[in-house]
Amino acid sequence: MIRALALALLAPLLVAAKPAPDLARDFARASTPQAVAALAERGQLVKIYLFPLEVGGPEDPMNVAWVTPAALRQAEAVTDKIIALLEQGKVDSLDVQPEYKGDSRIPSRIRYIATHKTGPAKLDRVVEVW
Repeated sequence: MIRALALALLAPLLVAAKPAPDLARDFARASTPQAVAALAERGQLVKIYLFPLEVGGPEDPMNVAWVTPAALRQAEAVTDKIIALLEQGKVDSLDVQPEYKGDSRIPSRIRYIATHKTGPAKLDRVVEVW
């Protein structure tokens, strides 16, 4: 009897302590423009230009992707590093490789590879999105 009463009293606390659902599941199902728009409206996704505008990327719908706010901050840090390397003449080429899982329209990761014609990659960074 006491155990049942204790469980009844603790049940609301146990439910409240349940971890938030994994967002990756939502992103895996984000296979339509409507699903992406709904996630963006909730603030779970933000717009990014895959090939950064700051280094010559086009303002073109084909250059647009949607990522988490945390991934956007990481990508901005990578872009800042690329700009610094460009200004120093250490890189002259950038390859951006988004990777997708299944039918999702949200990249799971974005790889940035900056090189110089005289040698190997000077920067190789991966931004994990989900």
